[in-house]
Amino acid sequence: MRTVGIIAEYNPFHRGHLRQIHYAREVLGADRVLVAMSGFFTQRGEPALLPVRDRAHMALAGGADLILMLPGLYASSASVDYARAGVRLLAASGLVDTLLFGAETEDMALLRRAAHYERLLSPHTRPCSGRAEGTDRSSAPGDTAELLSFELQKKLQEGISYPKASRRLIAEALYRDLCSQSHAKKASGSLSSPLSVDQIEQILSSPNNTLAIDYLAAIEEEKLSWNLALIKRDSDYHGRDVSPTGTASASAIRSRLSDFHFLRSQMPPLAAEICIDRIENQRYLLPGDLDSAYACLISRLQSPSGKREILDLDNELCARIMARAGQFRGLRSFVEDMISNKSYTGGRICRALCHLLLDYQSEDKKLLEEVGSIPYLQVIGLREDAGPMLGQLGQRASRPLLVRHSDYRKMLASEQNPLLTRAISRNYQMDLLAEEIYCTQMQLKCRQRIPRIHEQKLLLV
Repeated sequence: MRTVGIIAEYNPFHRGHLRQIHYAREVLGADRVLVAMSGFFTQRGEPALLPVRDRAHMALAGGADLILMLPGLYASSASVDYARAGVRLLAASGLVDTLLFGAETEDMALLRRAAHYERLLSPHTRPCSGRAEGTDRSSAPGDTAELLSFELQKKLQEGISYPKASRRLIAEALYRDLCSQSHAKKASGSLSSPLSVDQIEQILSSPNNTLAIDYLAAIEEEKLSWNLALIKRDSDYHGRDVSPTGTASASAIRSRLSDFHFLRSQMPPLAAEICIDRIENQRYLLPGDLDSAYACLISRLQSPSGKREILDLDNELCARIMARAGQFRGLRSFVEDMISNKSYTGGRICRALCHLLLDYQSEDKKLLEEVGSIPYLQVIGLREDAGPMLGQLGQRASRPLLVRHSDYRKMLASEQNPLLTRAISRNYQMDLLAEEIYCTQMQLKCRQRIPRIHEQKLLLV
C-alpha cells in the first residue's frame, strides 16, 4: 500500500491543504495519507490559531487518514529543525514511502542540489576547518564544504543574518553548477543560458521553496529512499492577498477572521464552520493574546534567576531584548523594532521569545537530538475506517505510541534505554506545559474551560 506523508501546521486548514490531500489520492495513487502536524505553537514562534484537535478534525474530514503530532520544541523551531523533525517523525512511523510537499518552483533538480549545499553548510554535517577568526583567504580550506563554511563565517562577521548569508552562498554555488551545465550544452549546440545569482537567490528566498529544500536536505541526511512528489504553489502563497488562482494562504485567512464570507470561500465547508464557531465563541488565539505573558517574561530576564540557557536565546539577543524591556507594548511592535538589527530575523526573535515562554532549553534540544528527535509517536486522531492503519503503526513504528494518557506511564515502565526514557519524560512534560499555557490563555479569552488532549478520547472522524 502506498502511504504518502505530509508535514503541515494546518493553521488553519484551507483549500490549498485539501488540494494537496486530493493530489496525494488522485495523482499519486495514495492508499493512505499520514500527516505530521504541529501542536499548540507554530514554526513562526506563535500560538496556533486553533487547538490541536480542531485542526486535526479539519484535516481528517479533508481526507487525511492519521495525524501524528510533532514534538513542540521542533514545531516552534527554525525551518531546518522543523523539517528534519517532520521527516524523522514520518520515518519513525515505518509506514511512509512517499513525501508530498509544496514549492513555488517545479525544478526538483535545483531544489535537491540546493539541499545538498545546505547540508554542507549545516553544523550537523560540515567538517570543522579549525580556522581562527581573521584567517585570510589564502589559508582557507580547499574542499567545497570548508570553503562554504569559510565564506559563511565572513558574512556572519559582517552582521548578515544566517538565513541571508547561507542563501546567498547556496545561490552562488548553484549558479556555478548551472554555468558548467550551460557550457556543456553550448558545446553540444544548445543555446540555453543559466539563471543569474540574484534570480536563484529569489527562488531560494520563497518560504515554500526554503521548506522544500529543508525537507530534501533532511531526507538526504537520513538516507531515506522515499519517493518525492512536489505540488506547485503560487508565488504569493504566503502573502496576505488571495493568489491569482483564488487560493488564500493561512496567513491571509488569519488576517481576515472577521470576514466569515471570505473564510467560507477559502476553507472546506466543515473546516470553515469549525473556525467560525471558535471565532464567535472566542476559542482561538492570536499572537497578541500573549502580550501580557511576554511582558512579564521579558521583565524577568533582568533578574539573575530569569537567565537560563533558553533555546535560540543567545547572550547577544538576550541583552538586546533586556535593553528594550521597558519599551514593550506588544509582541509585534517589539519584534519590528528589534529587526532593525540585521543580525536577527523577526522569526528568530519570535521563536526565542516563544521558547522563553515554554521554557525550552538548549539542553532539551541536545537530549532529543541524541535520540533522533522523536522519543515517541503521539497519535492525535484518525479516520474511523483507518483502524487497521493504527494497528500497523503499532507494529512497524521504531518508537512507542502515545495514544492515551496511560500510555505515558507504560512507556516509562517498559523502556530499557535510560537516555530514551529521559527524552520521553522531558518531551512529554514540555508538550504538557505548552498545552497548559495555550489553554490557559484561551480560557482567559473565552472564559470557558478548554479540555486538554489527555482528558478526551482519541479523535475519530
